[in-house]
Amino acid sequence: MSDPKMKTRWLIVIGAILVQLCLGAIYAWSAFTTHLQSSKENLIFNYSPELLGLDETEVKAEKTRIFGEDGIANLFAEKCDAVVEGLKKELPLAESNPKEFDTKLLEAKKQVGYIVFSFLSEANTVQKGETLVVDDGGVNTQNALNSMIFTGSVLDENGAFKGVDGKFTDDFAKKNILTGVTDYEGLWKSVKNLKLRFEKTPPVRLALINKVSQEKWDKYYFGFSTTQTQWIFSISLAVFVIAMIFAGRWQDRIGPRVIAMAGGTLLGIGYLLAGLVGGTDHTLMFIFIGIIGGTGLGLGYVCPIAAGSKWFPDKKGLISGLAVAGFGAGASIFIKLAGAWGGFINSMGVNSTFTVFGIIFLIGVLVGAMLLKNPPKGWVPEGWDPSKVSAKKSMSTYDFAPMQIVKTRQFYFLWIALTLSSSAGLMVIGTLKDFGYFEGGISMAEAASAIAMLSIFNALGRIIWGWVSDKIGRKFAINLMIFLQGLMMIGVLFIGDSPMGLTVAACWIGFNFGGNFALFPAATADYFGLKNLGSNYGLVFTAYGVGGILGPILAGKMYDITGSYTSAYITIAILLAVALFISLMFRLPKAPKTETAEA
Repeated sequence: MSDPKMKTRWLIVIGAILVQLCLGAIYAWSAFTTHLQSSKENLIFNYSPELLGLDETEVKAEKTRIFGEDGIANLFAEKCDAVVEGLKKELPLAESNPKEFDTKLLEAKKQVGYIVFSFLSEANTVQKGETLVVDDGGVNTQNALNSMIFTGSVLDENGAFKGVDGKFTDDFAKKNILTGVTDYEGLWKSVKNLKLRFEKTPPVRLALINKVSQEKWDKYYFGFSTTQTQWIFSISLAVFVIAMIFAGRWQDRIGPRVIAMAGGTLLGIGYLLAGLVGGTDHTLMFIFIGIIGGTGLGLGYVCPIAAGSKWFPDKKGLISGLAVAGFGAGASIFIKLAGAWGGFINSMGVNSTFTVFGIIFLIGVLVGAMLLKNPPKGWVPEGWDPSKVSAKKSMSTYDFAPMQIVKTRQFYFLWIALTLSSSAGLMVIGTLKDFGYFEGGISMAEAASAIAMLSIFNALGRIIWGWVSDKIGRKFAINLMIFLQGLMMIGVLFIGDSPMGLTVAACWIGFNFGGNFALFPAATADYFGLKNLGSNYGLVFTAYGVGGILGPILAGKMYDITGSYTSAYITIAILLAVALFISLMFRLPKAPKTETAEA
């Protein structure tokens, strides 16, 4: 007679995916960073006019003035590019007559400076009687373009232009315009940055900005720096990894349902508090989303993976892949709900979106958690014989306790391999768009499109690598995944200069990065047993937290030193070669002779 549990165990998978869909919110944070970091100029376009109390027709007209086909954004780019191209023609002088080239470079910097000044002056004017005048030093304070190019004030104490006959003097330019630029390459990069900054902080007319009431700005303008938004995400990730260690141990003892429900409750409450009482305060958001929400993520994440693996010891790779694919897909879904699909942030604002997401997380995780439970002790799928699998030396028959796995070489092999492999993917996620734009020469929109494909293939990689590993073995699958990832770390340097090439690289890297989340939990179960999988994988997964620090910081440091991401990609390829060497040494650990596994 067929075992009815063979069918009902698929309910565990449904519950696991539902829980992970909500927990994927940690990576939906990117949907909020644009608004949290936006200048007032950009928020004029990022929020609906109704939300800010503006006239829709007027906002559309201003957007067309700036970003239309004949708008000033294109004109600004054309003027700046013309200056760069002009200097490029003078490059032979850099070798034959360096002094003359320096004169040409200074003139180019003066031209770029005046282009920026003229565009900001036009935007930062207000009607005073019959005359349009610069608004009380507005050129110096209202737009980030100014601080990127000018070291000192462009206007004197009376608000008058400091130049002579509409031009900057050489003395002023040497002291105040692009002072860090000393060669053609520096000017080229500065202009690329200026064009990008023009899009992020467009020179919206002050007259339109001033129509938004202070009450509205107090409610919807955050003004966070990039560092501040990254701190919230980073602490969320750190707390997530730490909480997961304890969650794994607790769920091994009392089952996944209660722990997952606790995680969903904390995650939902964290977002609800951020939405209802957090306001625009960075400290409160750090606590509510970073610490409380991060704890909820850590409590909930391991439960679906551990429960699914125990119900499907015959399909550990596939089930782990399905569970964590829900995590990746959840991030994409909530990003789309916040933006393109639902337009939540645009129409409701950041805080109200937090509130709606908090309610979804509470309901979604609690419902999914109700479907989670461990199988009866000793239960195995019908027709599956674990002794045959063990005979092939691909799965341990001994259930290691957490304190026992840290005494094995295999734990450290897994940990180091996951650290290096995850750091590669996380580094690329944080740098590929800038690499395509600044070093590949493609547009920012094309680079962003490639990153969107990375997210899709990340989710696919979790499922497919998990399924493949059930067929070819965990060790070979990990070896192959790391090898392919390292190959593209070098490959992207050759194909990343075209939209198609960058997209191929993004898909390839995302696919292999996703494989980490299916292969390493399944490998942990294979090597150390199913009984304490939650606890054991919690320890292994701390490697991901370290990788999350190693990869991005490595990329940042390399870029600061060399001015390019090339060295970072080469370095990470070398580290992946180390990871491959380590993964080739994976072996089943021997059961302790005198110890027994802990409950």
